[in-house]
Amino acid sequence: MAPTTLKEAVLQNKMVSAGKNLLGFSSVASTTPIELIWILNRVEGLLSEVKQLPSKSMKDALQPSMEALVSDRLLKHSDFDVRVSVASCMSELIRITAPDAPYDDNVQMKDILHLIVMALGLLSSEDAHRYLKGYRILGNMTNARAGVLMVDLGYFVNEMFRLFLSTTRYPRCNVIFRQMEAIMTRTLQESDEISDELLSILLTSVNIKRMHVSSRPWMLGGKVLINCTYRLRHFLPKFVRSENLSVDNYSPIVAHICLKASED
Repeated sequence: MAPTTLKEAVLQNKMVSAGKNLLGFSSVASTTPIELIWILNRVEGLLSEVKQLPSKSMKDALQPSMEALVSDRLLKHSDFDVRVSVASCMSELIRITAPDAPYDDNVQMKDILHLIVMALGLLSSEDAHRYLKGYRILGNMTNARAGVLMVDLGYFVNEMFRLFLSTTRYPRCNVIFRQMEAIMTRTLQESDEISDELLSILLTSVNIKRMHVSSRPWMLGGKVLINCTYRLRHFLPKFVRSENLSVDNYSPIVAHICLKASED
């Protein structure tokens, strides 16, 4: 293992100090939301400097922050922006520890992913600060292959797909489009099973009636279907038959997938 560099040692010291401050702030009932957001932003900034596959000493430096972030006082705080700041810190931890989850406790991970999916909804916010939080969280979840983590834990995949595909208010940002596409594609490709509910969400996004009303979700759903043609041919045709659906009511890629399955 490479020795700790001076830059990494400085970062570790700052990480320990900020983590201990966060532990102190989060344990005091009188701490205001503004104070919590201030220290959470400090922790988030430091976490963003930590590379993936951290050294043993860096992992130790992360422990105070990790302990504080899973406290009920932060995870379930009544202030929305505090919870968003916690979600942003958690997305950094997920990026750092990928492909493993930052916490072994599945109950904790369920709460964390619930918070992150909630925060991703900020991508449609008109508030610039909240939008940027959502944008950073999406970037971290893309880099961490977070869809795979959600599949492994069995949580929130449907909610995430529904969120990405149900709104027309996302800004016309190609980076956001590609990141959503990457997360959804990896999730489907890594899933052992694809639920009927998830297939229904995908089909709804590419319904002919939505093509002009919701062009961005239409394009996103279509791209994901194209990317996952091979994987979906094992699930989509059966769902179409069981629901007695007409492929003519959907994007041509749906008929293509069903045709490929019948040829096989």
